[in-house]
Amino acid sequence: MALIERSIAQALTRRRLDDRPVTQQLRGFANAYQHANARLVDVAAVERRNGKRAVRPNVEAYLSSAVR
Repeated sequence: MALIERSIAQALTRRRLDDRPVTQQLRGFANAYQHANARLVDVAAVERRNGKRAVRPNVEAYLSSAVR
């Protein structure tokens, strides 16, 4: 996430029109990451309430392998 934010900040300081499509794509990635993270937090809250951990380990494993 830090790399995405840094790349967006650098593109904004350059103020070049040809950076715009990549910057928009990076913002989309950041938005998707934040949405997925929020969903994981929601799932964790439900699992704590129910005393289960059914989905979260699979999702975390998938996301961590996608980052590498």
